[in-house]
Amino acid sequence: MLNGKTWQRNQDFVAREIGDDMILVPIRAAVVDLQCLFTLNETGQFIWKQLAEPSSLEQISKQLHVEFEVSKAQAITDTEEFILEMVKEGCVIESDA
Repeated sequence: MLNGKTWQRNQDFVAREIGDDMILVPIRAAVVDLQCLFTLNETGQFIWKQLAEPSSLEQISKQLHVEFEVSKAQAITDTEEFILEMVKEGCVIESDA
């Protein structure tokens, strides 16, 4: 499902760093929806930052593999799970690029 596609942040969400945490806040019709806040762990924060530009699963997982020194398989699994969950929640969208 994710292979061969590029993904990016949905501009209807903003990220705020509070201490070591990053929180995604959905913005809809200029009103903050406080019922749908997402707190990202360190891996999620890294992937979210990679999605500032349209990126593929392969690109992000390679960077995750290097940054966190995890196996390539684990990096792919973590990236895929994060993107799938964020797509489901509307935080990440398929890029036109």
